[in-house]
Amino acid sequence: MDPRYELKRDPEGWTVVDRKTGKPTEPEGHPAVGLEITYATDLVMLLNAICMKDRISSGRFF
Repeated sequence: MDPRYELKRDPEGWTVVDRKTGKPTEPEGHPAVGLEITYATDLVMLLNAICMKDRISSGRFF
């Protein structure tokens, strides 16, 4: 299963992209663009973990 969120380099730093929509994700209503690599990496891992937990909980893992 491919992760839903990924990092993309942007002119200001890093963007966290939702692979389902192809657009930057907006946690807490703020676009995740122009981030420092450490923060962006942590955010991708967190969002993918939440997504996987939701899939497992709803029986959509496979």
